[in-house]
Amino acid sequence: MRGGDTDRFEGMGVPRACALANGPLASLLVGKKFSDLAEPAPKVFAADGPGGLGSSLGSNVTLAVSQAVVLAPSARQGRGAFRLVSELAGCRPRETEEGYAAVGDEGGLSPVGLARPEDACGRQ
Repeated sequence: MRGGDTDRFEGMGVPRACALANGPLASLLVGKKFSDLAEPAPKVFAADGPGGLGSSLGSNVTLAVSQAVVLAPSARQGRGAFRLVSELAGCRPRETEEGYAAVGDEGGLSPVGLARPEDACGRQ
């Protein structure tokens, strides 16, 4: 899926991926109202065809569109994508000796040393 044009990004550009994201996938998603971040995923999967995610559209396209699905509502709400995703994931702040931290999905703590529990999950 790389462009191959050695005058652009040493042939590593992704013009086809950009065209797919801005064309068929954009028409499926832009201007639509979704009740949650998972709702657009089946549309992207269906557009990609039966070979598995990334098989027809390519992984650059599916990743870029997935990022856009997260960035659009967080920008509209005036907050960072990290805050939106952490709240949706049910971030659970935990007090440590160094301060507050967020408990990750595998039980790890990140970041550590924050002053308030709200800061651990990106809340204001």
